[in-house]
Amino acid sequence: MQARLHPNFIRHYSQPSYQLRVAQIPNGRLALSGGVFTRRDELVLESLWDGPHFERDFARMRRLPSPRRLTGTGASIISLWGENYFHWMFNCLPRLAVLQASAITFDYLIVPENLRPFQTATLEKLGYSGDMLVPFTGQHIAIESLVWAAPLAPINEPSRFLLEWVRSNLRSRVEIPNRRLYVSRRGGTRRTVNEDEIYGRLEPLGYEFILPEEYSFDEQLEVFGQARVAVGPHGSNFVNGVFSDRLSVLECFQPEHVNWGVYSVLCAAGHDHWNILCESVGRRGPKRFSDMRVDWREVEASLMRIDAELASESDAERA
Repeated sequence: MQARLHPNFIRHYSQPSYQLRVAQIPNGRLALSGGVFTRRDELVLESLWDGPHFERDFARMRRLPSPRRLTGTGASIISLWGENYFHWMFNCLPRLAVLQASAITFDYLIVPENLRPFQTATLEKLGYSGDMLVPFTGQHIAIESLVWAAPLAPINEPSRFLLEWVRSNLRSRVEIPNRRLYVSRRGGTRRTVNEDEIYGRLEPLGYEFILPEEYSFDEQLEVFGQARVAVGPHGSNFVNGVFSDRLSVLECFQPEHVNWGVYSVLCAAGHDHWNILCESVGRRGPKRFSDMRVDWREVEASLMRIDAELASESDAERA
């Protein structure tokens, strides 16, 4: 455990939210990472997340290829980093809540090209499949009538309302949270190089080894919905913790990538987030993808405090 909270977590969490906003743009165009253009070739800055989004994708934008043209009315849920599980769940899908509230009708939904299984599964749960889905191909499309829904909250800081919408629309039943999980990243980046040692010590304490990519979306919801404590290296799989009614997460970071996304989600959901800073080892590509070596002594000390808090909660419930 760190003596002080990491500065990346010292942020203002006051249930951030945006006003519900929907725009219908005649002959609107959609480009790159979700930017909206009018028929007069004007970029609608409100369709971007922030200044860095503009600088990265649009400030030095070269001429776009000719757009693919679509007839009818199409609603877009295209968003920055939408192929990532975290951003799909909390930045793309919740735009459907805005569309539903607006009561605007549309003929089809514009979605990322080559949908991944979790994207298809979530859309099906929400009632969108087959011909209702039109892939965003070629990085540039022109729609006879484009419907753009604003996000519900800032990009890494989902509101309680947003989380409740995700929960209520994707969770099929409420589980009793009593499982303890070790959540691995064995098949990806930011792996724990001494994972066998760490899990070898966790297993006798009742922890199950979970490699999320081996589970279907529904199976992941069931497993995390039953979780009471989860431990592992930083990754978007922890955001499935929103489907638990009560969860404590111990997230391990390497110093080059201390990201507050999971922290903000779990805090907004009313859960407890614990974290430890680990040694960065090895490197494959950018520093943020480096693997890590986890110190068991810090894990053990953190879990002792988590268990003490769980015991205190149980005593309070019985009193």
